[in-house]
Amino acid sequence: MVFGGYDASLNGSSSVSFNFAENAGRELVVAVQSITKIVDDTRTDLLPNGILAVLDSSQPNIWLPVEACRRFEEAFGISWNETSEMYMLNSTLHDSLVAENANITFQLGNTLSGGSTVDIVFPYSAFDLTASWPLASESQPYFPLKRAANDTQYTLGRAFMQEAYLIADYEENKFELSQRRWDDSAEQNLVPIRPPSSNNETTSSTEQSESSSNSSLSVGAIVGIVVGAVAVSVVLTIAIYKQYRRRYRRDNAGEGAEKPSELDIQSSAKGGAAVQGAELATDGAEVSELEPAKMYGAELQGDQEHCVEIDGLQKVAEADSSQTIAEMDGLQAVAELDGVQRLAEMDGEGRRPEVHELPGNTAHPSVEGR
Repeated sequence: MVFGGYDASLNGSSSVSFNFAENAGRELVVAVQSITKIVDDTRTDLLPNGILAVLDSSQPNIWLPVEACRRFEEAFGISWNETSEMYMLNSTLHDSLVAENANITFQLGNTLSGGSTVDIVFPYSAFDLTASWPLASESQPYFPLKRAANDTQYTLGRAFMQEAYLIADYEENKFELSQRRWDDSAEQNLVPIRPPSSNNETTSSTEQSESSSNSSLSVGAIVGIVVGAVAVSVVLTIAIYKQYRRRYRRDNAGEGAEKPSELDIQSSAKGGAAVQGAELATDGAEVSELEPAKMYGAELQGDQEHCVEIDGLQKVAEADSSQTIAEMDGLQAVAELDGVQRLAEMDGEGRRPEVHELPGNTAHPSVEGR
């Protein structure tokens, strides 16, 4: 069985084309004009009148009118079994029919008589079948023929389809029937069945139709284009969203970043490192802010005794940042005089001792205070 085409190597040289019948499920109807048994030169007519029969591969047997079945009984010596409703054969009759090897020819056409016809020839071996359980209690030869109750049961089943080759075209509502070829050396030749073409139209209309058919897109191509367009749209949307999100994050990061101080800007301009947390004086001089945990003060006068170092445990308020406190020049060391008055030994001559003050431009070590 081939779907969408047929095997040309099995199709016979002679065939007849039929139109589908209007009865749904029984579209493959043929006219059986005659059935003939041929043994050597002897011909026996087995069908009193032409009948319309349906091709049905779901049925294993051939269903014919009762009158035709009786002619088969006379020609082959078979008998109808009422219990099994089958034509059972004993071994003697079976061997005789096999030895006779008669041919049975079905002549088919579109009408009950006349017109184009095709002959389907069956050797007796095609009807040499064996019934088994549940058709019979034990294996037994039988003849695949059934008695039909009325004309709606006339059927050519699988026994007939053994020697016939059927090609059905459901696009054009036609089918073709021919003698099946039996050639083991023939190679398979599959031929596709094309969609119906406008053969009844004029040449110009046919060319226009073919041109239009070639220019138009198939359903598969249209679906492919739509799917591709949707995929491209999704990709572009994702790319635009990511670009917008990246730009949004960059802009927010620029706004939230800490702005450089004026000192950073001036230090960068001077080529030096930026000093964080320094305040600039109004005249541009850089003055470090005093640490709140320490006490700083101006240098004391030298005429009084004071502690040189300030107790680090005492906390003082931060100096006013509006006043610039300059540190003394470290190059000149100022010494303090000892505040304790020292007694000198009186001069024997009653003269007052002379005490000389140290010059201010000479560096002396600082006197340790008490």
